[in-house]
Amino acid sequence: MSDNRRRHITPTHRIGRHIAAVAITLILLMACHNPSPLGRLGGAIDSLVNSRPDSALTLLNSIARDTAEMSRRDLMRYYLLRTNAENKCDTVLTARHAALMRRVCDYYDRKSPSPFGEGSGVRLSNSRMLAHYLLGRCYSDMGEAPKALESFCKAIEYCDTNSNDCNHSLLSIVYYQKAKLLLYQLVLPDAIDCYEKARQSALLSGDSLWAIGYLEHKASAYYMMHQYDSVLSVCKEASQEYVRHGYIAQSYNSFPLVADVLLERGQTDSVGRMLSEYEANSGLFDELGEIQQGRELYYYYKGKYLTASGKYDAARSLFTKLLSKSQDPNHVEAATKG
Repeated sequence: MSDNRRRHITPTHRIGRHIAAVAITLILLMACHNPSPLGRLGGAIDSLVNSRPDSALTLLNSIARDTAEMSRRDLMRYYLLRTNAENKCDTVLTARHAALMRRVCDYYDRKSPSPFGEGSGVRLSNSRMLAHYLLGRCYSDMGEAPKALESFCKAIEYCDTNSNDCNHSLLSIVYYQKAKLLLYQLVLPDAIDCYEKARQSALLSGDSLWAIGYLEHKASAYYMMHQYDSVLSVCKEASQEYVRHGYIAQSYNSFPLVADVLLERGQTDSVGRMLSEYEANSGLFDELGEIQQGRELYYYYKGKYLTASGKYDAARSLFTKLLSKSQDPNHVEAATKG
């Protein structure tokens, strides 16, 4: 709920475009008055990285050839901003990125707080947290989970939660990425703890929507622990929170997990009623009545329901349709299993 990457909740694009337009205007105005290569982009580049990372990356790449003229301080900030923008654009981070981020981490780790500028109090703390988080994202993309986990833990250590300027939004993302790694490694109680901490940090940052997403992720860990009552409880709470905030379609995000639990318990009629509500209210179909791209897994769960209802031919038809509609390995595996 993208990671900041690949979360299932995204900000409103209209607001993002307005922020981007204002930020780009400010950046261009400052470019006329600041001789420093990075300074020409101005402080607004930070906001642009968060609101429109693709636009920010274009601007940052436009001064890439000027890095030789930058001070060490500006160069480290440049690498931090550019890697952050690339990460937000879902660029696969490589060993080259990791090498740069190790330099950035070393720079901020050695830096002493000063009364002003990058080294001042919480600003330095937030920069350190971001640097180690991005290094963790590099390791994660490179498949080096232990190093990624170590970097995420260090990022959390650097966070100054007692400060009014603490970047709780970033902290929630770090906890989320750490939780994902722990989930993959089947360290499930710790994953649940990290999802909850991600949720609390998101609430402190004022991001109630992502807080619901982090709550929702806890259900997957409970499912893997076979704690099905907890799965149903968490999914119900998340669904109610989505509805309370006016996100009706998202309130059905947990349908697959709930359907699995109810089918295992033989509550076929309940799943049938859920399917009818899901089809009507979740935004499943496009204007032509076709399943929205990326949501083809619906065929699998409808097929499981039909199988449990003894309608084998209809179920087989849906499993076959899933195989023809999606090349996603998870979807292929589910369809084949069905």
